[in-house]
Amino acid sequence: ENGFFFKTALDILKKRDMKKEVKSLSDLQFNKNFFAKGEIVLNNNNLIVQNVPINNTTGVLRFDTSYVDADLSAKIGEAPLSINAKINDKIGNLVFEIPRFNPNFLINDKELQDKQYLPFINVSGKYNGNINDIEYEKLNLIANIIQSNPKSPLKFQSGIINVINGKTSIKDLKGYITNNILNFEKLLLDLEKTG
Repeated sequence: ENGFFFKTALDILKKRDMKKEVKSLSDLQFNKNFFAKGEIVLNNNNLIVQNVPINNTTGVLRFDTSYVDADLSAKIGEAPLSINAKINDKIGNLVFEIPRFNPNFLINDKELQDKQYLPFINVSGKYNGNINDIEYEKLNLIANIIQSNPKSPLKFQSGIINVINGKTSIKDLKGYITNNILNFEKLLLDLEKTG
């Protein structure tokens, strides 16, 4: 489906006598030899962003030269993902939510991934910065622990993970391993003192 869109775009360019400037998609330079105005409707498309598969993407991308307005929904792992984005000349203002996200699927090590140590979380966030070169200090997100994974021996009871202006904080992280009650926040502080 994605290949069809790009082939069609290239065919349109060739019909507009741009063959001399644009011989392949790699020659396209937005706002130099190619200007976009209109919309693209995504219907059940699969994407990979920063090596993370995003599936069943639906929504609309509206273009007007260097301005893009997007309202998308998708699946990241098994969790729903919603994104609202406004991009003007490579500077994006994005708001996203991922309720009931299982971050274990992001772990590359299959054996570790299968252990399902990480809990389910609700994630909400905002980013206002360059979309081509992510400025992590401009990413703000909150992840609330909502439930331990039933397969995991680590049972999380609560916790909030904040990333604000590039700084991470963990609050009220509590849980247990088998039948031993732990205060993870205290454990992390103790480890930090020894480290």
